[in-house]
Amino acid sequence: MVLALFEYLNAQLLDRQNAMFGDSSLKLSEQWDRACDYLDDDIASGYVRVLQELIAASWGRRCCRPSGSHRGSCNGSISSSAPARKAERELGGLGR
Repeated sequence: MVLALFEYLNAQLLDRQNAMFGDSSLKLSEQWDRACDYLDDDIASGYVRVLQELIAASWGRRCCRPSGSHRGSCNGSISSSAPARKAERELGGLGR
């Protein structure tokens, strides 16, 4: 039940993040500010601690892994390269 709740909350956070990065009216700096606010909210809510505890528990116990393993559940927050592509368009590539 705890894992189901975590996966539900994680999906909501990913939807929030995807909506923000999908909003073309926001400048990159505005997205960054909002992402920092989201992180502060997530830390204050205890989400980040629970996430880290579940990851640690999953190392030794399969029963503590969300479906498809923790890696699958948690990578959604970093798998999108849209912010990087937007930064490259607005700021230019690295090392060019």
